Amino acid sequence: MFAICRVVVGTTGLPFTSRKRSFAVCLLSTVLPTALGGCGVFTPDKYPFIEDTVYPDDGNSKYGILEQAIVGHVQCEISKGIWEVWKSNLKHKKWFYTTDWGVSATITLTFEDQSALNPGISITEPFSNRIFTFPTGGPVTASQSFSFGVGGTGTGSATRTETIQFTYSNKALLLWAQRQLLSDPATCEESNTGIMINSDLRIDQFIYDKMSIASSGNDKDPIHPEYPPFNTFQYQITFVATLGASATPTWKFARVTGNTTTPLVSATRTNTNGVTITFGEIQPSTPTTPAQLKSSGQILHNSGVAANQIGTQNKATSGN
Repeated sequence: MFAICRVVVGTTGLPFTSRKRSFAVCLLSTVLPTALGGCGVFTPDKYPFIEDTVYPDDGNSKYGILEQAIVGHVQCEISKGIWEVWKSNLKHKKWFYTTDWGVSATITLTFEDQSALNPGISITEPFSNRIFTFPTGGPVTASQSFSFGVGGTGTGSATRTETIQFTYSNKALLLWAQRQLLSDPATCEESNTGIMINSDLRIDQFIYDKMSIASSGNDKDPIHPEYPPFNTFQYQITFVATLGASATPTWKFARVTGNTTTPLVSATRTNTNGVTITFGEIQPSTPTTPAQLKSSGQILHNSGVAANQIGTQNKATSGN
């Protein structure tokens, strides 16, 4: 039932040979009644309109460079928020930089391809007309026929999820911000290169608002006002974008009609970008292990990431 929509691209001289199934071709192939494409029956391409290549000079891949820019953008926005608090007149903020507080960020990139094939035909067998006669008004002719419809459905869905997590101390991020943002305050604005996760995530606004709570002093330890007032605080944002196409060619003959209602073939690509950021006390990095949140922060962070992924899956299932 399924036809394969695949473009094979050879990358001679590179460390790998890329077999690329372009979602763009899948969308174009919907004009063909027999082509349901690899959309949903093969592993989705992450960036279907961009060919992944490896640059021979440094060995980096194009996809890797795109995702490095995402990580750098999130890190820059966190650093900017910490720096803006440090520059401000907010009270009770010293603990934010002098204690073992830090931030964990989890970036989740989800790529989903869906396709559907819904063929259907209706067979009509005409019978001879019947004539009804009446005492007045003349005869009435009524047509007669027999109809029989038959159809089928076929669907495919594939989801690819990649997760990146990193943890920094606030002291390290402040040091980076003092060096980078002092010389170029527009650094983070320059990394706002597009939409969704590449846009302004307003992380700095989130950080400043939470530190404004601390500045009021109503959550401070009355005995040790220099201690951190929070256990943790967390920020989440999710972007969902869907692109789809369908085709419904209809055939009508004397006795047979094909595909009169639902789309014969359709293809949908859904991209989901999610970011979860949690501040809390961290366990500093060692030569063998990266930095990570301590118990309470890690529990909140993991549950936030899991809840975000479940919510995304439910939205995809319900079509909302």
